[in-house]
Amino acid sequence: MWWKNSKLFYIRAQRCVELSCQIRAVKNWKTVRIGLFDIEVCSVKYTPFKGDKTYRYVVSRERNKTGQTDTEYQDNFIYRAILTTDTDSSDQEVIEYYNQRGAAEKIFDEMNNDFGWKKLPFSFLEQNTVFMMVMAMCRNFFLHLLTVFSEKVSFVKTTYRLKKFIFRFVVVPFKWIYHSRQNILKLYTKKEYPLLI
Repeated sequence: MWWKNSKLFYIRAQRCVELSCQIRAVKNWKTVRIGLFDIEVCSVKYTPFKGDKTYRYVVSRERNKTGQTDTEYQDNFIYRAILTTDTDSSDQEVIEYYNQRGAAEKIFDEMNNDFGWKKLPFSFLEQNTVFMMVMAMCRNFFLHLLTVFSEKVSFVKTTYRLKKFIFRFVVVPFKWIYHSRQNILKLYTKKEYPLLI
């Protein structure tokens, strides 16, 4: 099996009844800051599948923004657990290490869906490599533009994907009006585009 070839592993754990009961019994949650959010974390020792090996589960919880009560836990938290063999790292270090994987997957998702990596345009590897590098540079340029625009106007956020940015910012109905011997650009929107000039 895979665990025979690996000393350390980090896997997102699925909830089960026994693990949920053990998590509910935890009273001392520690508050840590991960990224931009304060979350509560704890570690639980658990033996899955009624086996003979005990693993460490690093459990994190954060308040549900809707305030809705979870029927399983009878509180308004969202719980996530990471199964690991790493006993030396702190709870926060385990979560941050695991989240690095998600950040890399998000970048590949953006590159595949927003910047054309899903369907490469050429038949030769060298040409596709150049295309992928140019698209990666375009993504960096796009992220810089998002940062600049989001500081100047309220309706652009740094979290926008390319398609959302195009529909919220770029696509605007307009008309050129000739008035007083001048061509004037009339935008049909209530958004504050003049702030960018």
